[in-house]
Amino acid sequence: MNVLEGVFLYDIDDLQAIANDALRQRQEEIARCETIIRERVRGLLTAPTAPAAPLGAPLRHAC
Repeated sequence: MNVLEGVFLYDIDDLQAIANDALRQRQEEIARCETIIRERVRGLLTAPTAPAAPLGAPLRHAC
């Protein structure tokens, strides 16, 4: 077999291993994202809410 610098020969098993590794990495990232989302939602659901302004109260703009 000839050797060429910077050229790689992959067989189907090599490609399957690369695809499996990429899938594993994506699944790990999904798990991290789901954890972040759960924590944020939990924070929103447990955060105290400010009392609503009366219906007739004027709206103020911060300009």
